[in-house]
Amino acid sequence: MKKVTGQPTVEPDQSGDSTIVNALMASIVASSDDAILSESLDGIINSWNPAAERMYGYSAGEAIGQPFSILIPSDRTYEAAAILVKIRNGERVEHFETIRVRKNGSHFPVSLTISPMHNLSGDLVGASSITRDLTDRERASQYASDILESAPDAMIIADKTGTIIIVNTQTEKLFNYEREEMLGQPVEMLMPIRFRDNHPGLRNGFFADSEVRPMGCGLELSGRRKNGREFPIEISLSPIETGNGRLVAAAIRDVSDHKQMIRRLEEMNELRNEFVAVVAHDLRAPMMSISGFANLLADQWKELDDDTKLQYLQIIVRNTDGLSEFVEDVLQVARMEAGEYSYDIQQLDIRSLAQHTIEDLAGAVNDSRFNLIAPDDLPLVLGDKDRQTQILTNLLSNAVKFSP
Repeated sequence: MKKVTGQPTVEPDQSGDSTIVNALMASIVASSDDAILSESLDGIINSWNPAAERMYGYSAGEAIGQPFSILIPSDRTYEAAAILVKIRNGERVEHFETIRVRKNGSHFPVSLTISPMHNLSGDLVGASSITRDLTDRERASQYASDILESAPDAMIIADKTGTIIIVNTQTEKLFNYEREEMLGQPVEMLMPIRFRDNHPGLRNGFFADSEVRPMGCGLELSGRRKNGREFPIEISLSPIETGNGRLVAAAIRDVSDHKQMIRRLEEMNELRNEFVAVVAHDLRAPMMSISGFANLLADQWKELDDDTKLQYLQIIVRNTDGLSEFVEDVLQVARMEAGEYSYDIQQLDIRSLAQHTIEDLAGAVNDSRFNLIAPDDLPLVLGDKDRQTQILTNLLSNAVKFSP
């Protein structure tokens, strides 16, 4: 057998120290939460601690003397031979993650550390194995994975070099890449080309001073889909401390709908302001007409003949009716938006409608410059009388206001 130097040995003496050390080692093995066992070079189990009984389900009496292969799933038997080769070469197997099988046939994840065993002469006689059950870790990992997959936002986890390590299903949907196309690639692949050169510097700044925060606060951020199309996004960054260094998790949200809603609100606000201005304008003209003819009647009542008085009163009534109809129209704006508004389309004598509009407005603003030039035999037209009157009144009142 090969003699290996530098291996711990216990030399017996007369003081009884060896007995004390052995008792101490046995106590440590017995109280360990990890399964600790030993096997010979031909793969036979020689020792079995209480944790191994709990982990594998075999009692010490059932396990000792059995081949180590009873703990290995049938599709992993090649592992035993490979490990045995390393042990015979004096090599140590550290933190080897694999699958083991319990007495009841259930499989579970483990981490193995296997070391060569030597006798006092330094000869290789077997191996010691420490097995740690990773079920809780795997369960926690699966729980974290489930949370990641159920997140409403695209989630990307990258390392300090910007290499994508993990993505969820929402990331695939948002950027239209398959998961395999993104893993191992630089995160810049999901950015517009014009931003890619500057991003490594920003990333390094985040890793130097990591804290949970939105990315690009106050800036317009954009993502880039596989087809090259850009879209507005919001990004929240969170550092993740791991045994292998710091990572960053990015939650990415498509804010296209949000941006569109803001634009729609801005448009609605502009329309509201325009509507208020139109209402104020359209109310002012008939009110001026009513006020003007009412003042004429009040000031010149005795001088006016009955026909003129009647004419002025008819104009006041028409404008009052027009105001009432206009107020009703304002109330029907909501019906127009809902597609419920209907126009009162009828045959109109457009010459007569224009003449009445001129008379009403000319008297209201005390302006004699109005003159209707039109043939007497104009054909009838189809339209909404109130809307046509409103349009003509606006045009004429603007002409009075802004013409020299």
